[in-house]
Parts: sequence; C-alpha cells; structure tokens
Amino acid sequence: MSENFLQETVQCIVKNGHTTDEVLWVGSDDGEYAISWADFVKIADFEYDPDNHRGLEVVADLVVVGDGWWMERDQYDGTEWWSFKTIPLVSNHPQPFNLININAVHRNAGTISALLKAREEENKFLGKRVRLVDGRTGTVVSVFSMSMKVQIKGDGIYGFLKEDIQLIDESEDKIGGE
Repeated sequence: MSENFLQETVQCIVKNGHTTDEVLWVGSDDGEYAISWADFVKIADFEYDPDNHRGLEVVADLVVVGDGWWMERDQYDGTEWWSFKTIPLVSNHPQPFNLININAVHRNAGTISALLKAREEENKFLGKRVRLVDGRTGTVVSVFSMSMKVQIKGDGIYGFLKEDIQLIDESEDKIGGE
C-alpha cells in the first residue's frame, strides 16, 4: 500500500506532540549530511510502499532532529517506519550500577534494573545452604528466573522451583547442618 513519505513524517512529528517548526535539521544519523526542514520538504513529497518486502525505499540513516528529540528510520522484515526518540532524562536520585552483561546471570534480563535484581537474587542464594520442601538440604549451584539447581550431598544436582526452596539460617545450619 502506497503512502506519502512527507505526510508520514509530519504525522509522526505531530503524533509525538511536536511541530515541523521545531525541526532543527534533517540528515544522516552521523551528522555528515544535513539540510533544513524546508529543503527536506522539497525532496520528501513522494509516494512509497513501507511494506514492500523487496527492500528499503528510504535511506536507513535518515534522521529528523529537534531539540531533545529525534526520529530515525527503523525496519524489520521488509517493512520500514519512523521511530520517535527522546533524550533520556536522569532521575533526581539515580542509582549507580556495575553490570551490563546479561550473560553474567543465568536468565534473560533485558534492562539494567532486571539484571541488577537477578544478580542480587543470585548473590542471596548462590552457594548458600537451603532446605527443600521434602526436608532434604543442599547447596544452591545455579539460580534461574523460576528455579534453582541444588547440589544434594551424595545424591547429585537437581532443579527445584524457587517456592520449594528455603534458605537455612546460618545459626540453624551450624547447629543442625551436615
């Protein structure tokens, strides 16, 4: 289905609460090429098929830049569109972080917050003594989003759901532990 590229661009700007008067420049995402909004209007008024599945019809590095926001081209499986972006603002009380490698934990953690929570949970359980729902005790060797692997002395490593595992208090472990 054919669309007018200029109209699509203007609609994206307006839909996100801005006007074309706020556009500072249009060009390549590396800033090596740039033109005014007025010059962009002269070359952007054409029909194209954003769902053609034959390849891109608009250059992939095109950006429309405003003060604190920009639009960039995105595409997937032969479909292309504008994505609206804003400069992230830091909160009044930002928290430090020291981990960005998702592979550092044994689960899918796609955000900094999820990754740090996963690491915190790993630190809470990994290597700790636990009591299982059936009364056996063991040591946690792996922590996952829904389960843990527990080494049971003389019996091997088994997977258990988190709700079936209880941390053993260190004082309890010294008195009645193995």
